[in-house]
Amino acid sequence: MIAPEPTQDSDPQADATSTWSAWPSWLLAAAGGLALYLSHPDAEIRVLAFVVPALFASAASRQHAGRRSALPAAAAFGMVAYGLMFRWLIPSAGYAAWVLLVVVHVLWLWGLGWLLARLRRWPAFPLTGALAWVGIDAWRATVPLGGFAWGTLGTSQVGVDWMVPMGRIAGENAMTLFVVLISLGLLLAVEGPLAATRDAAGRIRLERVRSTLGAGQVGVAWLAGGALVVTLATVEPPAEDGVAQVAIVQPWDEEFWQGSDLALDEVVASNALDLTRQAVAEGPLDLVVWPESTIDADPSRSAVLATVVEQAGMLTDGHLLAGMNRNGPRPRTFLNTSAVVDATGDIVGSYQKRHLVPFGEYVPARSLIGWFPGLEQTPNDGVPGADRQVVEVGGLRVAVAICFESLFGPLVRENVLAGDEPAQLLVVSTNDVSFKRVDQPAQHRDQSRLRAIETGRWVVHASVAGGSTVIDPSGGVHEVSDLFEAEYRRVEIPLVTGSTPFLRTGDWLRPLTMLLSAVAALALALMSR
Repeated sequence: MIAPEPTQDSDPQADATSTWSAWPSWLLAAAGGLALYLSHPDAEIRVLAFVVPALFASAASRQHAGRRSALPAAAAFGMVAYGLMFRWLIPSAGYAAWVLLVVVHVLWLWGLGWLLARLRRWPAFPLTGALAWVGIDAWRATVPLGGFAWGTLGTSQVGVDWMVPMGRIAGENAMTLFVVLISLGLLLAVEGPLAATRDAAGRIRLERVRSTLGAGQVGVAWLAGGALVVTLATVEPPAEDGVAQVAIVQPWDEEFWQGSDLALDEVVASNALDLTRQAVAEGPLDLVVWPESTIDADPSRSAVLATVVEQAGMLTDGHLLAGMNRNGPRPRTFLNTSAVVDATGDIVGSYQKRHLVPFGEYVPARSLIGWFPGLEQTPNDGVPGADRQVVEVGGLRVAVAICFESLFGPLVRENVLAGDEPAQLLVVSTNDVSFKRVDQPAQHRDQSRLRAIETGRWVVHASVAGGSTVIDPSGGVHEVSDLFEAEYRRVEIPLVTGSTPFLRTGDWLRPLTMLLSAVAALALALMSR
């Protein structure tokens, strides 16, 4: 029987050297997706991140029906990894939004798998594969509708001390780059020798092992080189200059899980005022943080809310940064803000959220798709803020990121550097109520840990629903509060005015890898034709 000639998309050498030839590609990809999920909270088995790219690249390099296709691998990987990781979206946005978000990620993974399968034929594959991986991460953080950069390999390493300097140098993407580089080096180091021991029938012959050990030398070199660069990189956080007494108030209690109306808004706000009164009674405070949506309506709508804001300003002597949703410029619009309240209760400054979440804070093309089931849960549209800024609260220079803005390192960097002088600390103000008791709060907290590493600032991660914490410039977590327990935490936070390399140069890896991945995809597509 005459064997068919390989098609243009076929790569016999890559197919023959597949270490896992007896395994279905979807199973390898699903194992990689599970490893990605388990490397994040709540499991936090962070070392598993280093096998994720190897498993996905191996699965994506298989042949299907005579031509190379990464779709089965992408679907299996994405459904397991992101289906599990995003399940917290279901209670707040419904199954349709959850499925849509997973499908978007599967499509990006399809493109990534297609790239990895072809780049394996070229020299320097671990490096080119790592650049492609970071580039696709950057694209999915941008397209469509602002993107959603959740669950990156860089995020999985916030608790790993020897990866922290890479974050200070070039941000989250640098951490992802080296995880992928090491993992793909490991793939080549293992696949080469194992493939070389197989006979024509695909059976492993142990007598060939000694003579084929050199087949993995290239992979070992990339693996060792990547690990060496990461471990030798040493960048200390900026020096501290003074301290601030800070209170984090989280007013949402277990019994408030019933919904949202104006009466509930007033109860939550009154709770925040009572907790603030207790915190102030223990001594003077430089900053009091009420998280996102503590005042879940414009104070002008309610005499109770207006009184709460006025009394809180007087209690804190003008050191209050309060999360509130204020009336927008048009009907059925709102401004998601962190407002500075002075000692008379007046709002004297604010940061308005710049990066809104589609379908969560606004509905794109509402006139066309507003009828779709589930979108009634987003009845009003947020209006994005236009300006990066540092807010002044009682003499402190504070950078603010509201909710999922903490996913975007470049945006947070812009806010830290927006003033005449850099911010001294960073406040991440979030709600997280609608996600209830899942692993979302811990995953969200890891994003704030990345921002602390990148900026060299202490971060106040303040949540209405709990899980509030203080994060040091190395990503260490301190004073974690319980979920859905109304309480406050007083903490002494060091202030920082210096810069990290990331603050000085920005996320240069992001545009570079986006360009390289787009050019590589176009070039490889033209070559395959």
